Amino acid sequence: MRPKYIPADLTGKALFDYLVKNEAFIFHCKKSQIKEADAAFSMPMYINDKGELISKAEVQETQIDPTKLKVVVVINTTNWFDSHDDVHIPGLWKKSLSDNKKTGFYLLKSHMRDFEYIIAEGCQADARPMSWKDVGVNLPGNTEALVFTGIVDAGRNEYMFGQYQKGYVKKHSVGMRYLKMVTCINDDDYPVQKENWDKYFPMVANADDAEANGYFWAILEAQILEGSAVVFASNCVTPTLETELLGTKTEPLVSTPEEPPFDAIAAIKQTNFFHSIM
Repeated sequence: MRPKYIPADLTGKALFDYLVKNEAFIFHCKKSQIKEADAAFSMPMYINDKGELISKAEVQETQIDPTKLKVVVVINTTNWFDSHDDVHIPGLWKKSLSDNKKTGFYLLKSHMRDFEYIIAEGCQADARPMSWKDVGVNLPGNTEALVFTGIVDAGRNEYMFGQYQKGYVKKHSVGMRYLKMVTCINDDDYPVQKENWDKYFPMVANADDAEANGYFWAILEAQILEGSAVVFASNCVTPTLETELLGTKTEPLVSTPEEPPFDAIAAIKQTNFFHSIM
């Protein structure tokens, strides 16, 4: 759906003229808004009750904690023409990820920024290259997925814990603020915007949609504010692939100074049975 600051009745050349003549105003509007868009899926990882990565061998020594659910979700995918007429370009999250490396991010319910809607906090995030097929799209090529790793605690948000555990969360979205962008128009009468089109259009996976639209904004840098579980997302590449209950590590059996380790061989040697067979 076209934003309010672009007249709904404009099409063709009239629309392109408006986009170019009012580019500064449009950029200001887009940057001043908090965008709520894009994608998600999950994959298994091995994490202990402190949120630390552990090996598969350590997992085998754990017992399941039924109140904590580990989720790994793709909050956004690049190279996709979305319902905001935007295409996120790989690398746009680099600074934001670096700035929040220690604190992490919130995972929220439907972008609601109140305590009762927090699903998880301190989620670690990274941008990783993935094939489109890995995120459920039957297209060649790759995307850069913005991935959140978090622990959903039933004691914090019992409802969303249940939604994830039952496999009901199909899509996610990134709450973001745009910082850098360019206008891309498929028309030689707008040389700067056409040059942008020629540069970024080959990156678009759903190229038919972008070409039919005739223009898009290439988003070069954005600030991550949060990630959310949503019913609808502006980027449709949003499946949740997997969730996993978190294991609580079992402490190994150790002896105390008052009670030395049991020596089975020594005990046998002290019995009459041992001496009878010697």
